[in-house]
Amino acid sequence: MQPDDDAIPTTYRRCRHRFFDDLVTLLASLACADRALALIDGAERPITPQYTLIFQGNGAVTREELLFRPHSLLRSLAGNVWPGSLDVEFQTLSGMSPSVQALGRPVVARRPLHTSVMRVAFLSYYEATKELAEAKWGASKADKMRHWPGVWQFAWVVRNSCAHGGRDALLTLSDPSTVVSWRGLKYRGEVDDGRPILGHGVTLVELLRLMEDMDAAL
Repeated sequence: MQPDDDAIPTTYRRCRHRFFDDLVTLLASLACADRALALIDGAERPITPQYTLIFQGNGAVTREELLFRPHSLLRSLAGNVWPGSLDVEFQTLSGMSPSVQALGRPVVARRPLHTSVMRVAFLSYYEATKELAEAKWGASKADKMRHWPGVWQFAWVVRNSCAHGGRDALLTLSDPSTVVSWRGLKYRGEVDDGRPILGHGVTLVELLRLMEDMDAAL
């Protein structure tokens, strides 16, 4: 599958995006895992500059898919050089089931691996920036539910689920009155407690867009 004409190039920079290092680690890890698993499956797929991974998002939330060509990033890391920028593309969701694709050959998403790496990346970003949020809007639980902007309230719930909800980041909404929403995705304590988040409502695409929105709010 080749990228569509409506693909929008996006560049993330270490000097501008607080989540940059976590994004690099996340995408590099998944690219290496995809390559390793392909070799185990007997597929000979060299990582050329055109080699593309396509991560599909939630059709009810972002309605996007992320196109990532890992060749340049992996070459930098192989030379022990940490990049200062990272190029990806976004395009309209193609309507296929959530999966990772490589040059047109569908590869079933390894959910346990993907969700584990996503969880670690998001926790790292959240913990590195939460003091900025607490200084701006307050640090108590009451502050978080009354004064934090909606995107950070949602992120707080995702963070708690990543930290305490196990590999699949099960929702941990101990207060049944808790309601958080972001880009139309809503979680309610009285009905959603215990539901998995990562790889379900929040795919890699939603996680990246969430970190973008969190960064923008600070």
